[in-house]
Amino acid sequence: MELAKKVRVCDGCGKPPFSSPSINEIEPRVEALLPLKACRRCHQAFYHNVDCQKRHYAIHKISCRKWSASLPLKRTTQSATAIYTVEQTRDKGRCLVAARDIAIGEKVGIGPDALVRSCTDTTPSQTNEVGKRSKNLNGTMRAQPLVPPVLIESHRSTHCAVCFNRCSRQKQNVATEFTSQYVMQFCSAACQQTALDAGLDGEQLAIRSILEIGRIPKILPTALLVYRLIMASNLSLNDHKDGSFLPRLSWSSVSDMVPEAGSPSNSDSAEAHEQAILFTVVSLFQEATKQHSFNQSAQNQLCVRIREALSRVKANAFSITSESDGDVVGIALFEYPAYLMNHSCRPNATQSFSLVNGQFPCLVLVANQKIAKGEEITISYMDQNDLRQSSRIDRRQMLQKSYHFICQCSICV
Repeated sequence: MELAKKVRVCDGCGKPPFSSPSINEIEPRVEALLPLKACRRCHQAFYHNVDCQKRHYAIHKISCRKWSASLPLKRTTQSATAIYTVEQTRDKGRCLVAARDIAIGEKVGIGPDALVRSCTDTTPSQTNEVGKRSKNLNGTMRAQPLVPPVLIESHRSTHCAVCFNRCSRQKQNVATEFTSQYVMQFCSAACQQTALDAGLDGEQLAIRSILEIGRIPKILPTALLVYRLIMASNLSLNDHKDGSFLPRLSWSSVSDMVPEAGSPSNSDSAEAHEQAILFTVVSLFQEATKQHSFNQSAQNQLCVRIREALSRVKANAFSITSESDGDVVGIALFEYPAYLMNHSCRPNATQSFSLVNGQFPCLVLVANQKIAKGEEITISYMDQNDLRQSSRIDRRQMLQKSYHFICQCSICV
């Protein structure tokens, strides 16, 4: 008995290749199949047409970036426009190293596509269609957030929940009895539509529900960022009608990040903070999915994943600063390889955030000095004021307390 021949199916709709109608009309018994077309970027996914590819893009984009990053680059492209390479070091682990000379003041992309593109112009770019990857000048790709970034508590009533720009007084919402501790507002219709596309309206309903019944006193920004990671990486929820409010995220994108170094603090305040985050995320998860009861095994698995996500957030989250005054307005986790940049008390690059109407904040780098080819690209984990005013001992103590490492940069050794 012959085995049935395996036929590749479309990754978008799950159907086999279409038959050619012209041949079937003339010779019905002749089976002619139109070949599927491969994704031009990774060559690992196959589709009938552009419509199938568009429907599958939200699921495919994460794996597409990883597969395409593993493909060998053309020598002419890499030598001409590559910005960085990822290298493994003995003392620091993975780090970003300049693949070409970077001029002082040059803006460079830090997303996966920064391997082959760069940006030197300072003219602001045009806002792209919601849902598409935002581009810098000359095609440079900005680093995208893994999940929607989160505003800090003090800016929820004055800043847009999507682009993080300050809202005009006319558009600032008046806090009601149950929204006084969590306000989500938007500076424009474009930002509101972006929030709806990301499902933040469903998240807001879940938050208001648990605030109304008094299950938690307030929503911590870290807890909300961890919650978004948990929901975005839960495939079963994304298949559920009520749980499909965030883009799918492979958990490998989270686990690839370096977890918080050292042993967790044993202080009562640190333990209480972690328990508050754990309880908040579990409560939001139950409210959003309408699963108000868990068996012990499922609850333990959820708590383990929450602690894993929290460890990554503590070690890899960026503080998003305002372009106008430099104040911290929110926190975010950005895609690979943005989280691989190491600290230096004399960094050669500074992180900059693009706050564009209708888009979530994106990350780019600005070179503080000329960076030679082969030199490690570094940023500062500390606030610029603390960096300038603190002594070597104070800087080391602050970094050890917050990030659990002793700085070994050129001015601290």
